[in-house]
Amino acid sequence: YEISACLVGSEMCIRDRSDIILKAKPRRVGVKEQAIPSENSVKKLIECSESFWKPFWMIKATVGPRVSELTALPWKNVHLNEGHIYIGQKTDDEGKITEQLKTENSYRSLPISPEIIRLLSQLPREGKLVFPCPEFSPGYQKFNQHGPTVWVDGERLRGANEERPMNNQEVPRYGLIPVLKKHEIEWPGESVRGAKLHILRHFAASRMIDKHWNVKRIQKRLGHADAKTTLDIYGHLMDRQTFHEEAEQLSDGLF
Repeated sequence: YEISACLVGSEMCIRDRSDIILKAKPRRVGVKEQAIPSENSVKKLIECSESFWKPFWMIKATVGPRVSELTALPWKNVHLNEGHIYIGQKTDDEGKITEQLKTENSYRSLPISPEIIRLLSQLPREGKLVFPCPEFSPGYQKFNQHGPTVWVDGERLRGANEERPMNNQEVPRYGLIPVLKKHEIEWPGESVRGAKLHILRHFAASRMIDKHWNVKRIQKRLGHADAKTTLDIYGHLMDRQTFHEEAEQLSDGLF
């Protein structure tokens, strides 16, 4: 601690500056709880989506791959007969495909349900990617105080014969936000325009926890480096399962 001297009248006093140091210390911040959309909101998002967006959301909401892993998913890694997809590449921050994944555990197979298999089997296989960037962004209806005015066509996003992956900004901009706005779907966040996409991964993790999967199994599906990462992010959801049971057990026999 810094000690400073000051003269008060004819007496010398020693002033402890520990109060300043304590105020300067950063506050300890607890683990932030992850925002999770409601099951009804996720169901409505899936029901109201079209083309490849429907299986895209279904995969995100059930087995929780990262956005960058889905946007780089090639058809060669989709095994419909065996009922799984293999995560072996991703898109980087510039929207380019790389096989350098976040951790070694990110290289993994993920099970897909019969309904997802059915929807994927109906998608056209015009290129290498399952979920490529659409040719056009969604069109939208303009309104004024009297009601609808004109329809605005979507802008071109790629060449007619070009295939490229979507980047992380394009997925919410062209896939998530238009559906939330059009169908007035509630979503965590301050506004629809700022709606977050990664919380579908948290939604998938919360469902795994609610089904009493052990932490190693959840870690494996999410592709975390180790179980500690899974616990750091989702430990509060695991606590939530037994929170009220603990109160009953700890008070049993006392009153």
